[in-house]
Amino acid sequence: MNIRNELNDEEELEVIDIDDDIEEEEEVVEENKDKSKEKEKESKEKNKNKNKDKSTVKKATGKRKLKKGLLFQTIFCAVSIIFIIGCCIFYGTRLVKYYKIYNPKDSNGNAMQLLANKITSGATFVYDGDGIYLTGGTYTYKGEKVDNYIKYGNLVWRILKINSDKSIDIVLDSLTTLLPSTVVFVISTAMVTKTHKYIAYIFYDEETIDKVTAQNRYIPLTDKVNLDEIVINTSERDSYDNKYDEEILTRDPNNEDYKYIKVKVGKYNAHLVAIYDPSRVKLIASKTFNTGHGQERIKDMCKRSDGIVCINGGRFNDTTGYGSDIPKGTLIKDGKIIWSDTSEATSLIGFNKENKLVLTESTAQDALAMGMRDALEFGPFLIVNGKKLQYESSAGGYDRAARVAIAQRKDGVVLFLVTEGVHTNGPSLVEVIELLTKYGAYNAANLDGGTSAQLVINGTLMNNPLTVYGKKVTGGRRVVSGFGLIK
Repeated sequence: MNIRNELNDEEELEVIDIDDDIEEEEEVVEENKDKSKEKEKESKEKNKNKNKDKSTVKKATGKRKLKKGLLFQTIFCAVSIIFIIGCCIFYGTRLVKYYKIYNPKDSNGNAMQLLANKITSGATFVYDGDGIYLTGGTYTYKGEKVDNYIKYGNLVWRILKINSDKSIDIVLDSLTTLLPSTVVFVISTAMVTKTHKYIAYIFYDEETIDKVTAQNRYIPLTDKVNLDEIVINTSERDSYDNKYDEEILTRDPNNEDYKYIKVKVGKYNAHLVAIYDPSRVKLIASKTFNTGHGQERIKDMCKRSDGIVCINGGRFNDTTGYGSDIPKGTLIKDGKIIWSDTSEATSLIGFNKENKLVLTESTAQDALAMGMRDALEFGPFLIVNGKKLQYESSAGGYDRAARVAIAQRKDGVVLFLVTEGVHTNGPSLVEVIELLTKYGAYNAANLDGGTSAQLVINGTLMNNPLTVYGKKVTGGRRVVSGFGLIK
């Protein structure tokens, strides 16, 4: 009894102790909860403050960006307005300037008339002798006794021509009254091309011109070419008649198509090319004719035609001195007439279907009938059947210029020759003939001269084309036709 009671007392004591522990634990948990809530509250407050700070920063940044954007827009608008105003002032000024130029007024405010209009409005035109001629919108003076003088800058000038755009070509009158040698120079320079002969007639009468040109007058070769003498055999030989034959027929290593030779024609540098397969020498021509866009440099024409070696040749309209894309005479390519502006017989130079060089005074249709495959018009013929062109006296005047010539030997080898030089300062045709004769030319013809003279080999312009004033023509002058060794 007593023992049980004691045990019960001990159990109660233990129970009491456990309860105490539980209460203590609960108090700790509560404390932790409170602390956690406090921390959570503090964290929320911190986050709230951070968000507020971020919001404040964003607002400030947005305001700064807005200010910058407005500033940029303001500057852009200001610059644009200034630019527009500047353009208006600039073009407005130019408009006024050119209006005054094209609508001039005298000191009294009266409208002034252009000199070209004043001259042509009351002019009496002539068709023969001295006076002013009207041709295709261009007015040209011819003869000495013509009222074509003006005074400008206290100097007396002579009117040469009134162009279709109302511009006027003039020259100091003193140039025509200096020395006798000047007379020769003026006439010779003008007569070197068929297109610019009118200039000589502006300054001098026909008697004076005849006196100057008589020393350069040649007797045309009218013999029919003897094609039977041409037997095509361009192979190398075991022996040669002379050094010129050997030079022509000895091939360059790894080149069976042609041989390039630097030569001298008189005292002038020149370029000679021997072509061994005459069947590959063909006409090259501009892409189009009489369109305003067809004219090309030989360099470009040669490339487009798959040419290896090319030269210019053939006549074309050149009323302005800058050329055109309008050929003159006849052009035949691959047995077809691709251009002809005449039904009359002209000097045709080209190759027939037997690959022989033909020089003939024929119409285009007659040339086709005799088997011409590729041809153009120019002249004069320099050598026909070995016979050389003869002058009435020694050549030295207007025929001196850069030259382009073509020839064929009896063995069929074709020769391209291009010389250096400029108007009145280049080899004469007599010197060209002598050079071609040395290298065995049996038939030969002049193809062109002056600024147009060009030789292209593998895309490179070999010669140095010069204007009348000695200025280099970069890339060569634009022309309408020529001959080329085609791939």
